[in-house]
Amino acid sequence: MPCKAYILSVIAMNVFAARRLAPILKTAVLGACCFALICFSQSCAQGVKSGIELCLNVLVPSLFPFMTVSGLIVKYGAAKRAEKLFMKPTKLIFGLDGSFAPVVLLSLIGGYPVGAKGISELKRQGADNSQCQKAAMLCVCAGPGFLINYVGVFIYGSKRLGIIMYTAQVLSVIIIGVGAKLFYKSNKDFYFEAKRISHNISFADALTEAVFDSAKAMLSICAYVILFSGITAILQSVAKTNGLSCMTACLLEVCSAVNLMSNKMTIEAVAFAAGLGGLCVHFQIFSTLNGIKVNKLLFFTIRIIQGALTALITHLGLIVFPEARPVFSSAQGKPSICFGTNAASGIVLILTSILFLFSIISLKRR
Repeated sequence: MPCKAYILSVIAMNVFAARRLAPILKTAVLGACCFALICFSQSCAQGVKSGIELCLNVLVPSLFPFMTVSGLIVKYGAAKRAEKLFMKPTKLIFGLDGSFAPVVLLSLIGGYPVGAKGISELKRQGADNSQCQKAAMLCVCAGPGFLINYVGVFIYGSKRLGIIMYTAQVLSVIIIGVGAKLFYKSNKDFYFEAKRISHNISFADALTEAVFDSAKAMLSICAYVILFSGITAILQSVAKTNGLSCMTACLLEVCSAVNLMSNKMTIEAVAFAAGLGGLCVHFQIFSTLNGIKVNKLLFFTIRIIQGALTALITHLGLIVFPEARPVFSSAQGKPSICFGTNAASGIVLILTSILFLFSIISLKRR
């Protein structure tokens, strides 16, 4: 007993000491960050510039329309109306309420933070908190615009490769969803009554709110991308080896990771980076969830599993379609910007600008 008491007292003292040292360590880290910004100001500025270009040419055209549609579907009550239709397949595969089906679908089509936006809206309308937390773990996927157009066509010059990677990403989400359902078995009825506002709101008001909320979420997402682009540039300046540089980019920011890894590592490694998403995407999702608490360690662990599954399924896809193998060794030439040089992207930008102006005018009239 005395020995056990001594051990417990030592552990308690160490925990107490760690808590006392935490503010000092945080201050030291912040000081190191400031020092790094001064020493590597040029690299940071270049990274921030790349992040801004990435937001304007890739993220806004590809994410904003889908985020708006996702919010509109939930605000106008379409998700609730689709509950009965999708109740059985959604519960069978993911163990989620049927009203989450449109959100799951939009997350697979729209990209990383679109699902979190829809989940946040469902929670606001009264969805079960545990269901929202579970959906937040599952509705994380790189969209077809990013994987097919950006990674496949513009980086590797192969649309088929992009389709293989996107298919692998979707299958990894489904596998994780089935595994989560088996792990979290419950007989609870997750049906919820949406707040009355979702039934009385007009389409114009729902559209206005969806555009305005998506614009705020898009601003937060772009801010994270710009910040992490600068941090990634600094760390890549410090990194002495290609492997360390690729690992740093993979952990922090997915767009920088696929650009860097495509020239130095295998396509399976790029697929893993897309499945992992990086801390920048994770913080985007946490901010978009608007107060829905998730276990961040579990979330990151699931993303590692998703990255591994995406890499494995991509590898199997390369075996099934061997004729596409010559483009997989490395990227050819300098990666191009994928959404800024075609008519479709211009139309999307014009429409989103009009919708945003319409939302501001409507809000001012209230």
